[in-house]
Amino acid sequence: MKGIITIIIGYILILFDIPIVIKDYPMYEYSSKLGRIVQENIISNYYGGQLKLDVLSDIIGYLLLMYGAITLIKYSKRSLISVLFNIVTCILSVMTLFVPFYLQSDTLCITALLLIISTFVCGLLGEYYLFTSIGKITNAKKNAHANNIMMLGWYASILCRVCMLFAQLYGLRYIELAYFIAYIGAATLFLVMIFKLRYDIK
Repeated sequence: MKGIITIIIGYILILFDIPIVIKDYPMYEYSSKLGRIVQENIISNYYGGQLKLDVLSDIIGYLLLMYGAITLIKYSKRSLISVLFNIVTCILSVMTLFVPFYLQSDTLCITALLLIISTFVCGLLGEYYLFTSIGKITNAKKNAHANNIMMLGWYASILCRVCMLFAQLYGLRYIELAYFIAYIGAATLFLVMIFKLRYDIK
């Protein structure tokens, strides 16, 4: 049960961002090889010209998810896959934050975009193996409804996060905010279901 609570806390830390500015990124040098709009979408809209660290760190959130997944390994080996994906996600997250200090121009844009997408996909895969592990461990007839709602809420959260990412890259702040509110609703739904299932994991 302790592992489930840790997972819930970790996910809440990932869900909410309270960024603080650490320092400015180097002045970006636009490339003639890529369209200016593409470069502005990545550099201006995603990075915003400043290195920002999250007070409620996503890294801490992923570490808590990893700890929770480790406690479930004895019940389901799928949890180990989640741990591995979360480790990769943490590494990619740090690389994404600091790559503008080391690269410039079109090389920075392409590398940053690959890192952003890779971090996003690895994070989702880590969650997938974690939550399906919980579903497998609590797979009893009495829990079928809760498991189905848990996964439905998680799939809805994926849709919201994909839309949020595209809205962020295109600078559509109000659309990003709307999908973030929907994301909170979806996340609340599946986290409540996970909390209800906690007593079925001894």
